[in-house]
Amino acid sequence: MRRMVSVILTVAFMLGAFAASAEGTGALDAFTALTGQQAQINDPGKTNAEYLADIMAGVYAAKPADTTAAAAMAPALPYLSGISTRDIAAFASANQYPVRQVRNAYYKALANVFHAEVLCNPASEEQYRNVQVLLSLFLEDDATADSASREAIRNSMNATNAAVIAAGYGLPAGFVEFVVMDENWDDDSWENDDDWRAAVGWDDDDIYEDSNDDLALGDRDTADSYRIAEMQERLIALGYLTGKADGVFGEQTEAALIQYQLANGAPATGVFDDDDYDDMLSADVVARWDYDNSFDYDDTPDVQDSPAPAPAPAPAPKKVIPAPPIVVTGPYKLEDKEVKYKGHDPASKQFVTIGERIHCISPAIRKAMETYDEGPILKRAAEQIAAGATYLDVNIGPAESNGPELMQWAVQLLQQNFNNVPLALDTANKAAIEAGIKVYNRTNGKPIVNSADAGSRIDNINLAAANDAIVIALCSADGIAKDNEERMMHCHNMLERGLSLGMESDDLWFDPLFLVVKGMQDKQMDVLNAIKAFSDEGLKSTGGLSNNSNGMPKHIRPIMDSALVAMCMMQGLTSAIVNPCDLRLMETIKSCDVFKNHTLYADSYLEI
Repeated sequence: MRRMVSVILTVAFMLGAFAASAEGTGALDAFTALTGQQAQINDPGKTNAEYLADIMAGVYAAKPADTTAAAAMAPALPYLSGISTRDIAAFASANQYPVRQVRNAYYKALANVFHAEVLCNPASEEQYRNVQVLLSLFLEDDATADSASREAIRNSMNATNAAVIAAGYGLPAGFVEFVVMDENWDDDSWENDDDWRAAVGWDDDDIYEDSNDDLALGDRDTADSYRIAEMQERLIALGYLTGKADGVFGEQTEAALIQYQLANGAPATGVFDDDDYDDMLSADVVARWDYDNSFDYDDTPDVQDSPAPAPAPAPAPKKVIPAPPIVVTGPYKLEDKEVKYKGHDPASKQFVTIGERIHCISPAIRKAMETYDEGPILKRAAEQIAAGATYLDVNIGPAESNGPELMQWAVQLLQQNFNNVPLALDTANKAAIEAGIKVYNRTNGKPIVNSADAGSRIDNINLAAANDAIVIALCSADGIAKDNEERMMHCHNMLERGLSLGMESDDLWFDPLFLVVKGMQDKQMDVLNAIKAFSDEGLKSTGGLSNNSNGMPKHIRPIMDSALVAMCMMQGLTSAIVNPCDLRLMETIKSCDVFKNHTLYADSYLEI
């Protein structure tokens, strides 16, 4: 397919050049014809119906042939991901299309846009990188590529797993099911694209047909139904909503429901269905006041819903706000206790914890980065430092418009307020990393470039070498290695690159890529053995360890994370990107350092 697209592009440009010789503008016309459709694909003023019209007109029908085409298409991902089941059904009805035809055109368009996102913005954090890697495996043109992994994933896939994968990246769960489970998802026929459901014994109901049981914004209870009031009462009991249940599904109820769905690992649709109803009544449901990880939900409404207002107009394009001066008001206080970074000896053998909680995927942090609001970022930093974090990861996302300015602001804000705490600079924007390094204070450790791999991002090793920085080196090449032989090949390729540029081996921290247990349980020992192989060669290692428990109930995750970190440390793992506010995890890490003779035992060792 890629070769065919390349040929088409070549022919088109040749024809354009030929026309140019006769008309003078042929080449420009050819370029416009090829790229013009992409010019407004990320227009925030478009309605979901207009995006669906673009999809049916073929705007997203072609897989990006190169990074230029991908860069034009990738910004559309959040807009296409926001199209709901009701949008699909309404558009199909209004335009006299079969619902299934619109749905499948939407899926295929989303697949192409997601592919563009992977090409342009490869994720650095484990959770999101694994979604990219997993889906990319099924989006490849070569259906025979890594067929064993495909089959193993399909055999372990179910609706719950699909929902977990989708929710982590803001994708529709049905899209994940479609590309993973349908071996022929990219064929030209839409009538048979649900045949896989019958083949594997899944529920054959068309999820895009509106159900009378689904409740959404604008709905009201009737004399014969009180499900909205019942849902509201449960959301109030769980702490996501305040006031009295009035049976009106307004904006505040929708916001509370989305908060609940995100906290409990469900697709954040804002639509209340039978699955949500059953989950709310389950024993392991997560209450708002119990939920504490990388996401904050501090905007629970104080006033109960009134009748739903008219739909709000589309938001205007966001304006870039210049960074304000950094103000240091003295030692930061957390619950009336001063928080200071105690320092880190780079030569120490103690385990290095990289705090993961300053991440733009968190609504509170994303908003703070957009407005340069110091408060939420300093609070997250203080919590992690107080819990014993060695480094803090600062993930600003792609930050295409203001990346260098934002990274410099974040680096100075954190280091000036917390005694030059060492940082991992986490973004796909190379200019932002370089800008952050320019203002970075190395008193307590070198900056970390997060991250490079052996494929399209290997040049980030050059960036680290040029700036005397540490680099997290993912043992992959634009996809999960099929076995440890491939992992070690990537490891050695990146090590060779770094050494040839004058880096010390200790400045390359190799990441085996931690995998989700649910669905990839049989791959966990491979990860452990890879860590042992790194250690046997005297190499340092790291990775997003908590990714293993993604999708598990909240009370299980600390158990799994602490067990895995103990096993990994005894295999030689030297660092991990984790939530340092997980007390059980941190106690396990400190205890393992004792057993490995990296910390001198004392009765108060947990306080060290």
